[in-house]
Amino acid sequence: MFKFSVEKNKSRPALFCDSCGAEITDAQRALVCETPAGLKFVHKNLDGRSCDTHETPWEDLEFFLSAICHNLNLDTAEFMRKRQKMLIALHTRTTPEELKRDQATFEKLAKLEPALSVLLNDVRAAKDDGGPAGFCANTVWLRKFKPRLRQLVGYETTNKTPVLQTASAYDAVYNVTYEALPPCRDCGCI
Repeated sequence: MFKFSVEKNKSRPALFCDSCGAEITDAQRALVCETPAGLKFVHKNLDGRSCDTHETPWEDLEFFLSAICHNLNLDTAEFMRKRQKMLIALHTRTTPEELKRDQATFEKLAKLEPALSVLLNDVRAAKDDGGPAGFCANTVWLRKFKPRLRQLVGYETTNKTPVLQTASAYDAVYNVTYEALPPCRDCGCI
């Protein structure tokens, strides 16, 4: 079943198995079955799960979702571009004036903590290889760079320089480094 999953006061749409109740996180490992009561979303019989009851008709979830997008005339590439712009707006300051101000703040902070410049250079080195799997800037950011940023600046830093421990310092560094990432491409991120 589709429902909203709420984590840390943020909601996101998610799909849950109608048999075991666990979230379905991989469309390649799930099915959609038609039952007299309606559609049923279940895990495939993998990893010892017994959710798939071989009801018919059925379809692999990944193909079902693609067919839904096609049948609704949803241009997934255009949708992802719009979603990426929305996510960037949520995570960064979008006006050039604010970004320019944050860059100036970043330069001052980097003089106090040189590892910030190293972080920015590493973010700039992140590339979208153009491969068929797509590129998710948000995943790269969350897994690779945000943990490093949190060690260097903001409330959680171990750095004893008071200005580096502020929310405004964190916001400035976050905005400058996140903006340096290539945009998402064909990823279906948060």
